[in-house]
Amino acid sequence: ERTITNTLPSLEVAESTLGDVDNVMRRVRDIATLGANDTLNAGDRQNLVLELDGLKQQLVTLGNAKTGDRYVFGGYKDGAPPYDAAGVYSGDTATQSVEVARNVMMPVGITGDRIFGNANGGQDMFEAITDLQTALTSGVADDISGALDPIDASLEQVRVARSEFGLHLNSADISLTMA
Repeated sequence: ERTITNTLPSLEVAESTLGDVDNVMRRVRDIATLGANDTLNAGDRQNLVLELDGLKQQLVTLGNAKTGDRYVFGGYKDGAPPYDAAGVYSGDTATQSVEVARNVMMPVGITGDRIFGNANGGQDMFEAITDLQTALTSGVADDISGALDPIDASLEQVRVARSEFGLHLNSADISLTMA
């Protein structure tokens, strides 16, 4: 019971942060859709590029979310920020877990490379945004529209992680009520 109670804050912070990441990436997707509009001029597209810079920095901040003195997405390297200002991951790729019952392990977090990075062939979220910025700068509508697939893949990674955390939170809640 104590282990689950101590694990809950990390799970809750991670789940909440993933909701924020989802919101940021939905805005990135909106920008891609808007940017493909032929009525925008180069100045309009440049403003979108600048907004994307801010959204990337927001993602770096979210990737460095903490609970107490522990970085939630750093894996076992949870004592230092897992992301630098450019969005480069330096955390661990192994997820911490705790034993909540005999031979029953529960993850304490998820590694940032599974959400933001390109673990297991996944989509690098920061790269997807940079590619969109390049396409917006070029002004070619087909290139801008083509940037949607990596953005959608990034959104899917977040959706999967949120589902996983929802399951872990529900399991923890059920375990506490049964204790």
